[in-house]
Amino acid sequence: MKRYARSPAPNSKLNYSSCAAFLPSDMQPALKTRVADCASATIVLNRGERLARCGDPFRTLYLIVQGAFKQVHADGDAVGEQIVSFHGPRDWIGLDGFATRTHATDLVALQSAMVCEFPIQAIEALAESDASLLDRLLAYVSERLAQAERLQHMLGAMVATQKIAFFFMHLADMLPATDPASSSYELPMTRAEIGNFLGLSMETVSRLISRLQAAGAISIERRRVQLLRPDVLRAWQAERPAVAAGVRFAAAR
Repeated sequence: MKRYARSPAPNSKLNYSSCAAFLPSDMQPALKTRVADCASATIVLNRGERLARCGDPFRTLYLIVQGAFKQVHADGDAVGEQIVSFHGPRDWIGLDGFATRTHATDLVALQSAMVCEFPIQAIEALAESDASLLDRLLAYVSERLAQAERLQHMLGAMVATQKIAFFFMHLADMLPATDPASSSYELPMTRAEIGNFLGLSMETVSRLISRLQAAGAISIERRRVQLLRPDVLRAWQAERPAVAAGVRFAAAR
């Protein structure tokens, strides 16, 4: 992990000044500039590097400008890791530290990534002077909590076929397209990580992905995923795989 204090990262077009472009588009330009000016550094990570660890003091928020991260509950044993969420560009991460002033999870890069670093003291000072920023932060945190609750409920009620269909549809919304014309994107996580998040074995994930490819719903070449038949994914999520694919697929649990 390399940290560049308010200076461009070598061989990258992204730096702290790029942060404004990844803030909400409906944020007032003047406020967007003030928030971007709070950025203290850009941080570049390789796959597997940790941006924050559970128990670390809560001093910083991060805005993802490139790459993807997983948020992990870990007990020091890799077997005990539980992925609770995935995050892509434009997501704020590190929000779990507000309550206890320590990070409650690990933040791990899934691929080469870059974030803008925002000292929490600078953000809080700006929020005190500009109530609109405080409103935006509270709305964002509230929305993230509601999303997490909906996700937990949905995954708890779904069977495996529904989970895998939901995952690919959700991921397409989260990650930037590598080729918008073909609705393709790079899959940053492994099948084991997908299974960990969905509560499925890696073998079940691999089997269901093969079925989705056989049904013509997706195409995966190395890590490049192309969504070919969103209607098939929607049918799987509604647990009607036989209608979508013309073949009866038993729902693995």
